[in-house]
Amino acid sequence: MLSSLEGQVTNLEESMGSVKETLEIGDTKKWERPSKGIFKINFDATVNDNRMGYGVIIRDGDGFVLGGGGDFNEGRFSILEAECIALERSIEVADKFWVM
Repeated sequence: MLSSLEGQVTNLEESMGSVKETLEIGDTKKWERPSKGIFKINFDATVNDNRMGYGVIIRDGDGFVLGGGGDFNEGRFSILEAECIALERSIEVADKFWVM
């Protein structure tokens, strides 16, 4: 399962090279169920003025929610910084729920 998380981190790092400070509205993708025996961690972040927020959710192959969370942080953040904080928190949530 760790290799799956490492793959997601690699994909995030590769995609962050092309992240713009503004994103197009409507650029959404429907959640896809992972294979049986695999856990999927989804996270996202948003930035607005002097605040950022993030959310994390972990599901199994049946779509059952194993855990998650979210929070807000005060301060000025770039989109990249906010996404990295969300990634870090998703790893903490995975560790808390013994997914790793």
